Amino acid sequence: MREASCIREEVVYRLARHATALRIEEEAPPQRRQQRSPAMAAELTNHIGAICELRTIRPVPVAHNS
Repeated sequence: MREASCIREEVVYRLARHATALRIEEEAPPQRRQQRSPAMAAELTNHIGAICELRTIRPVPVAHNS
């Protein structure tokens, strides 16, 4: 249960929350900054995801080699 909670928090952080440090200047006037999520900065997606959208994502389990 704890691992699932950690995965959920990681997904929300990467896809649904904008990070102030990742903002970029827009070229067209008026000069504003576009908010981006870490996934947008890594070019994995082109929008900040909504929580209801994230509920449809199924995380793929990763095998850990010990």
